Amino acid sequence: MCYICGKSNNKIVHTPECRYVKMIQEKNRKYFYNAKKAFDAGYVQRKYCAPIKGYLDREEKKLEQYCRANGVYYYFNSAEGCLDIISKSGKWKIIVNGQRYFIWLYHKNSNGPQEGEFVPGYHSQKVRKSTLMGYMEYIVKHDQFRDREPLYDHRYHIPSKGSKEWKSDKRRADQIRRSNSIRYVKEVLNNMTLGNIAY
Repeated sequence: MCYICGKSNNKIVHTPECRYVKMIQEKNRKYFYNAKKAFDAGYVQRKYCAPIKGYLDREEKKLEQYCRANGVYYYFNSAEGCLDIISKSGKWKIIVNGQRYFIWLYHKNSNGPQEGEFVPGYHSQKVRKSTLMGYMEYIVKHDQFRDREPLYDHRYHIPSKGSKEWKSDKRRADQIRRSNSIRYVKEVLNNMTLGNIAY
């Protein structure tokens, strides 16, 4: 999908369907052929023409109730035209990509940015949903699983209950849960301070 901006200094980029594009003369138009190039050049996307905003407008009431009940926070990131989410198991992004405006879910890497990522510092989730609520439900289930199994790493060997290895794993799992809870609270408070999340 291409993004269009005019010659003005306001650094705002629009989708082709946006009504403001019609007001920009053809000779004054500048084109970016993907969102990343536009954002890397310092442009931001307005709420009214960000594709994710259409999904958000349709589902906002249900999302607010569900997220409040499950301790998940989200906000519209106008700089990237995506939905940023904070949950107990980390940070997430929901983006719209492709000509059909499909929505995709990305989870923040625990080991930092990797080369060639579409969303730097985030990895794509294999799950595919057609609604934001579908992804929120997935995130909550992901949190519940991670809370039950903080040491989950596809191991085949499970130590027997009461053994030294089991006790060591239990201590480590409790420590991970505490660290995750502290990180989660700090992230929410930080975003409240920045005004991303309402009090």
